Amino acid sequence: TIMDKICAIFLLIQARFIHGDFNISNLIGPGYDPASSPHTPANVQVVVDILSIPSFNDLKGEFEVELKMEFKWKDERLNVDGLEKKTNYDPRRLSNFWTPDPYILHQRSLFSASIMKQSEALRIYPDKSVKYGVLQNVRVGCDLQFRHYPADSQTCSIFLISFGFTEDVVKFVWGREVRLRYHGVQGVISLDNYKDLEQHHVSNHPYTHLGESPKSGLEIRLLLQRRLSVHVTQTFIPSAMLVCISWLSLFIPPDLVPGRMALCVTTLLTLVTMFGSTTSTAPSTAYLKSSDIWMFGCLFTVFIILSEYCVVLYLRGLSNFPEEQRKDLDKSVTAWKKMQFCDAKKTSETLDR
Repeated sequence: TIMDKICAIFLLIQARFIHGDFNISNLIGPGYDPASSPHTPANVQVVVDILSIPSFNDLKGEFEVELKMEFKWKDERLNVDGLEKKTNYDPRRLSNFWTPDPYILHQRSLFSASIMKQSEALRIYPDKSVKYGVLQNVRVGCDLQFRHYPADSQTCSIFLISFGFTEDVVKFVWGREVRLRYHGVQGVISLDNYKDLEQHHVSNHPYTHLGESPKSGLEIRLLLQRRLSVHVTQTFIPSAMLVCISWLSLFIPPDLVPGRMALCVTTLLTLVTMFGSTTSTAPSTAYLKSSDIWMFGCLFTVFIILSEYCVVLYLRGLSNFPEEQRKDLDKSVTAWKKMQFCDAKKTSETLDR
């Protein structure tokens, strides 16, 4: 019917108005050049929320982080006549506008969260501001230091830098501090091997990437503290107990050779096995870690106790040497000395003649 057609046309116009497609050509105008900056420098406000850190790999020196990023800048060339409120546009129309060119330094991989379409939004404001938001999962490399492992703290940074535009063309500034968002509210992010990441562990800083020409950037700094309880219960306490058990062998009479030797050797072999297991799970480094020094100290302590028992057995053997054998040995030594003296005397007389 005619009424159905009128309603359909009205709904179509309303949908196009909501998405802002009805005036995209009027908004940018015929002389608009998306390749040129609206003004120099173009200040780009950046807002970042950290939604989660799904994984942190110590062995590869990388971590995955879920970021919600928003970029907002002004473009005075836009024609916003008749635009009374902020208007959402199809994000695919972003290529029609001038945009900054941020990228994440040291990123290993990057992909956008999506179900039916990518999680992104494009919005135009009556004051000629353009706002683009996107939700992305980024895998970023981090320079990890393990000298104090497992009582270490790591500082990882996420650098957002302009790729092609120099600092005099594009300048990134923070719109507000970086926030931790868990299920949409400000909260705490839980990690497996590190303590919970709280808001005071996150800080944002300006950054300038130096090269042939300085480029503007921003830095998100994360302070991560490792959970020590697991290593205390699985490594430090068991190894300390084994060392104490080896000390108990000092109270066993030296005459009980099988029992004392079995205790020391078994303790030493157990520590060697524990050291190998700890090394296989710990990050591989070219320098000694605190855990390596601890395990070496435990092994050396048990080795000293075992060496002490061997010395005790040797000294007891000398003290219990039979008296008759000792006298026979003394006579043999005396006779050998006399023979040496006689031979030397005969040689002297021969030379005198």
